[in-house]
Amino acid sequence: MISTTLTHELYIAGSAGKYSSNHIVQIDGKQVGRRFKFYPSKLLDEFFIKLVLPVQIRYDEELVTIDPGARLNLSVYERPLYAFAQAMFVNYFERYRLYIEQKHGADPSKWPAVWNFARVVRNTVAHGGCVHFHSASASTASWRGLTYSPSDNGRKVLFDDLWIGDLIYLMMDMDAQL
Repeated sequence: MISTTLTHELYIAGSAGKYSSNHIVQIDGKQVGRRFKFYPSKLLDEFFIKLVLPVQIRYDEELVTIDPGARLNLSVYERPLYAFAQAMFVNYFERYRLYIEQKHGADPSKWPAVWNFARVVRNTVAHGGCVHFHSASASTASWRGLTYSPSDNGRKVLFDDLWIGDLIYLMMDMDAQL
């Protein structure tokens, strides 16, 4: 995400500068009503100057109010951010899926509610950002005021209902069930 914005700056302005210590990256979560704020210079300095892989990303959070009808308009950044969301979420879900199945069984309706919802989100981000139930009899899934069922198939979710911050919080909620 950061490299894409720097490439944009380089292309438009003809040069791109190093992030200053006061530059902030903000990632909003529409459903959770929170904003992640972190300073990329700290992360990039560890990686490129200290030559170490950062073990954690330090961030601040703040409460935000986002209109329920708001859509995240990303313009040319939508496709790269979608690819990032898809890789991040599908990889996370699949990494722990077997554990959840071993602990709770193969039937998602028997999984913790957040994991059942995550199953729907996993299929959503793997199918163009739209709800994708494989079966018309699949169980309804809910999380933080959102509910999806097979009747929602084809409904656009990513960047409409769920923003990148929401996916991060969803993974945090999933973590709590491991």
